[in-house]
Amino acid sequence: MPMISSSPTPEGRINPSAARFTSVHLLIALALLFFASPFIQELPSAKVIQRFFVAVVFLSALFAVASRGSLLAGSLLAAAALIGQWVGFFIPAVAPYTLLPALVFLIFVIARVLGYILSATEVDNETLCACLSGFLMIGLLWATGFTLLGQIDPKAFAFTLPGQTMDGFEAFYFSFVTLSTIGYGDITPISRVAKMLSVMEAITGMFYVAVLVARLVSIYSTPSKKAKPDVN
Repeated sequence: MPMISSSPTPEGRINPSAARFTSVHLLIALALLFFASPFIQELPSAKVIQRFFVAVVFLSALFAVASRGSLLAGSLLAAAALIGQWVGFFIPAVAPYTLLPALVFLIFVIARVLGYILSATEVDNETLCACLSGFLMIGLLWATGFTLLGQIDPKAFAFTLPGQTMDGFEAFYFSFVTLSTIGYGDITPISRVAKMLSVMEAITGMFYVAVLVARLVSIYSTPSKKAKPDVN
């Protein structure tokens, strides 16, 4: 999988080939998806609107992280993920399989965002937005995985409220509750695969924050050491 260049561009952007798309735009798209999700669930066309917001996030992610060398591969992955969303909507029987391209694309985006963060040489707005975007994209990755598992095995999760399924906002909610290790207990993983994925996400969330804080402190402290006057 192609990676981001080893150092940030002079403009501080993740993607030097897209003059108008940065991690700031990706974070804004993610924020729109997050804040809109609970309010659109009661609308008659909730699934269509949600897919629109997901498409905005995917396109923002593509233009934010795909460099000249990886734009073609990223575009193909994004196209497959977006097409899969609508194929699964119109043909529910194949819905589980249509989530696989989305999983691959999210992994592509997360890998490139992490590559940018780990190779950054200074802490600025772009770096901080990339850190936040990476965390939120990880939550989306696992939400997609939980949705896939819920469609393959409807009994993989137990809900306190009857009639709920691991799809849409429920998968979104459960993923971020697990990622942040809150665990309210209203949704419980039952199958072994569901339990394994839940544990893996919780561990990923803890390690991401720990490594991220260590990296940002390291980046922030390095310039101050270089800036010290020579006393010799």
